[in-house]
Amino acid sequence: MFSHHCTGLVKGYTRLHKCSFYVHFQSSKANSKNLDSQNLKLITTTWVQRLKEESVPEAELSVNIILDHILGRDRMRYCDVKENEQDLTMEEARQINEMCLKRLQRVPVQHIIGEWDFRYLTLKMMPPVFIPRPETEGLIDLVASHHDLAAYKGDKFNFLEVGCGSGAICLSILSEYPKVS
Repeated sequence: MFSHHCTGLVKGYTRLHKCSFYVHFQSSKANSKNLDSQNLKLITTTWVQRLKEESVPEAELSVNIILDHILGRDRMRYCDVKENEQDLTMEEARQINEMCLKRLQRVPVQHIIGEWDFRYLTLKMMPPVFIPRPETEGLIDLVASHHDLAAYKGDKFNFLEVGCGSGAICLSILSEYPKVS
């Protein structure tokens, strides 16, 4: 009985939260009717404007990453979003709107799309996994130079990763240097 009651409260809170969020969203400067459109340019400019209004960091980059994820890299490569008047499918428009709503709530774009490229790997990303930083890739280069020096001298190379967050460092080194231990 208790868990059923709590589930009802959670669902009610979620529904209430979504309703109040929707009302707030409706009153924003960004025209919410544009989000009902299937026009790529219209949806894109509306979301970039909306994210900027709410001071979401890297608004344009976030929307472009979401578009790249939904539409695919090949399709994005051939269309300049700012100039493109192409229509999206209803499902593509729905997914873009859903993901941009999450970004509006400050969910990291990596967690929204569920993956992130790190060097030569595509890592699965979900909370509470730490998102690997671009500067971490430089650390792999440093480890690689030590590996190459050890290999040149004929020495064995070992490494230890302490406090691994996403595991990106270890996974990257092991994928690039499978004989390292």
